[in-house]
Amino acid sequence: MQQVQLRSRLAGEVLRALFDWQRARLAVADPSLDDAEHVEAVIREAEATAMLDVLTGGWFSSWLGEGG
Repeated sequence: MQQVQLRSRLAGEVLRALFDWQRARLAVADPSLDDAEHVEAVIREAEATAMLDVLTGGWFSSWLGEGG
């Protein structure tokens, strides 16, 4: 039972980080952002990528490198 709860919590963390990454990517591509907002979006994308790497044991960056 505890194992199932841990996996469920991990899945929730991965999904949150994935949606954070997706929102940040959309913001990075938004031409209406000023310079400060664009920099903030780039930082949020990097943070989300790092979190996804931690949560997936490096799989996420590997997937990105393959054209994900």
